[in-house]
Amino acid sequence: MTDGGFVPLIIYLFLGLFISACNLETERISGDEYLDTELPPSDPLPNPVNPPLETVPKVLSFQILNSSTQAVISKVTQSGSSITEDFSTKPRTICVTLENAGSVRLKVGESESRIESSAPFCVRGDSNGQANQLSLPPGTYRMEAKAFSGVGATGTESAVMQLTVVVPLPVTPPEPPQPPQPPEPPVLPGNSLAALARSKGIMLGAAIQPGRLSGTYGTKFFEFANTMTGEVDFKPQNLMPTLPAKMDPNRDLTSLYDSKTLGRAKKMIEMACSRKMQIRGHFLAGASGAHKVPGNDTFWNAVRGNSNAEKADWAMAFLKNYVRTTMRIMKQYAVAKGCPNVIAHWDVVNESFNQNGENTDVPGYRLKWMPWGELLKNAGRKPDEWIKTAFRAARTEDPSVKLYLNEQFELEKLIPYAQYLKQQGIPIDGIAFQAHGLNYSKVGLANLLKAFAALGLDTVLSEMDVAMTPPVSTSERETQIRRWKNNFEGCLSAGTRCKGFITWGFRDNDYISNGMDYRDSELRASYEALLFDKNFTPKSPVNFLRDILQAL
Repeated sequence: MTDGGFVPLIIYLFLGLFISACNLETERISGDEYLDTELPPSDPLPNPVNPPLETVPKVLSFQILNSSTQAVISKVTQSGSSITEDFSTKPRTICVTLENAGSVRLKVGESESRIESSAPFCVRGDSNGQANQLSLPPGTYRMEAKAFSGVGATGTESAVMQLTVVVPLPVTPPEPPQPPQPPEPPVLPGNSLAALARSKGIMLGAAIQPGRLSGTYGTKFFEFANTMTGEVDFKPQNLMPTLPAKMDPNRDLTSLYDSKTLGRAKKMIEMACSRKMQIRGHFLAGASGAHKVPGNDTFWNAVRGNSNAEKADWAMAFLKNYVRTTMRIMKQYAVAKGCPNVIAHWDVVNESFNQNGENTDVPGYRLKWMPWGELLKNAGRKPDEWIKTAFRAARTEDPSVKLYLNEQFELEKLIPYAQYLKQQGIPIDGIAFQAHGLNYSKVGLANLLKAFAALGLDTVLSEMDVAMTPPVSTSERETQIRRWKNNFEGCLSAGTRCKGFITWGFRDNDYISNGMDYRDSELRASYEALLFDKNFTPKSPVNFLRDILQAL
């Protein structure tokens, strides 16, 4: 052999001593085994058939990289180690590193790749040796890498590395803690005034705020009431305090509801459901205070249209949308709580009359100024079209609920207008008399209610109070007691179709009137306007009402 043939042979033998390979196998153990599951034991490391020929050992390691930045998150060099990484939702790359030069063979599934470098080899299920993201569903996986001396599959094993990878289930973030709620009063016994009124088919209750209904207040209220009205939380200006500019009137309105106000309204529904009570929804469209509407002062900026006709069309489309969406939200929540008909009445229209307002087609019945009517009038349309639109939208949304027009003044003038609405096919079921200081005789009130009954309409006294002027005299108290009695007896007279009584507030401290500082509880109580004093003591008209109900 010549020197020229001997040298290549020496080089060939030397290179063979440093050739190695790495075989990476990925085994899915179980999709149902996670962090809290005991992992199966690793397979025993095979004994090498032949000792390695090289003098420098192969050193294997695993690296977990951020696939986006290629930053090393963790490195594992200890065989039999276990790591937890979320490969199901985060961009991750897993790499096998073979230190010292040599040949590496990797096998993943049915694919096989080979490199001759000490650089990391990064794989996923379909990898061909590129640094791609490894995508694994939640589960437990065992990975094993082997380095060999020699060439190909017949080489001698020189190093083995085992790793267990756990991919956890996605973690759902916990809901934020809710503030503690005061315990609700228990359902009260059947001998309460509330139960007596219910047994006679009579609504009895008050306008309330749900945050008050705990402790003594709640106990006394639920003894008295089988019906509640939201004092503030069902009103449009509170449910939807702002509107976006140039708003599409047919858009989804859900996101525009004030979450706190809507939450209180839903709390009322929960309370009523748990006690088999009823709710009078107050109200969907109309006036409140300074003629408030959804959006309050932002209403006008929300109007879209280049002409008065287009603006009037916008107003009616938005009104229908608001009425139906509000009713739907409340109904869906009631259905979810198992009491789909807990809202028995809706005041669809509130306080529409004003003796000096816009004329309607009914002589003597004029309308209070309102944005709805203003936009209609500017377009040359009937100023009460909004009333008809609101009732029709409400009936379309819920065919089962009773729909009311709630009014305070000039109740006699409402009779021909109610008849007109019925003749026009407007789906109105009843008239609610606010009864703030209502001062009819027993017979006078009964005759008024019978006039509406003749039209096929129910009635209810919906916002009762009889305020006095402090300091209150004995004679004034006697007058107040007589007026309470007239209201009770007139409503419950035969042929009236009167469905019951709702006071505007429960105890004297709840009384409120225009211009009064609602924060001054003692001032409010001094008018002694309601059926319970500030200490929740029932006044004599309560006992009179019990006697009337028992006699029915």
